[in-house]
Amino acid sequence: MTVFVIHTDGGARGNPGPAAIGVVLEQMTAGGQLVAVEDIAEVIGVATNNVAEYRALIRGLEEARRRGGDEVRCFLDSLLVVEQMKGRYQVRSADLRGLHDQARALAAGFRETTFTHVPREQNAGADRLVNQALDATAGLKPAELAPAPAPAPAPTPPAGATGWRPLDRPGSRGVEARLLLREGDRAIALLRLAPGASIDEHAADTDTRVVCLEGEGHASSGSGQAAVRAGDVLRWPRGEPHRLWTEAAGMMTLMLEGWD
Repeated sequence: MTVFVIHTDGGARGNPGPAAIGVVLEQMTAGGQLVAVEDIAEVIGVATNNVAEYRALIRGLEEARRRGGDEVRCFLDSLLVVEQMKGRYQVRSADLRGLHDQARALAAGFRETTFTHVPREQNAGADRLVNQALDATAGLKPAELAPAPAPAPAPTPPAGATGWRPLDRPGSRGVEARLLLREGDRAIALLRLAPGASIDEHAADTDTRVVCLEGEGHASSGSGQAAVRAGDVLRWPRGEPHRLWTEAAGMMTLMLEGWD
């Protein structure tokens, strides 16, 4: 199993202002030793500190995925991003929702992903890379900086499949879906359930994993039934009847079909 450890940091001078990201990527050996893999320092244009923090995390997750990682351990000095990735804080900022969705989709593609908040002094390598990149922008006017690219799901989703749409499944009520990825029999989608919404019992053609991102609801699988809250992960084997619904509160989930 390939395990990567990433330290990420992002910062802006002006908030918003010239912004940059720093990523320290290491790989863990079978003996538990960390081996340096890559340092990344990139200017991302004009952005806020929080946007830069998310962009750094996404860049690190993308690199770990590109290198075939199975497990990723993420260390950040942004408590906000860590708690939002764990589902403990809601994402209230419209500027961060797309980035948060993108990061959660990337994280769900690994067998295990952990997020740990560390003091800035324990994240010195990533912080140094951010300042190294920002120092290169000294003297430039904001208009001379390349604008930060708009967030997009990773990998690029099918054309026309990124908007929220009513879930196209018989027996679903009050459920909207947003497709992030489709590769053959595998798919990743966000599901948004309003209070009192439901997806009637059915059996999927592929193994399905569901991550509750926000809110709370209920799920059944086979003969069992359980409450579902932010951070919970459900596993539904292929062919096993299951159901998902909400009551007084709404819920948002990440649905991964075809991932074991």
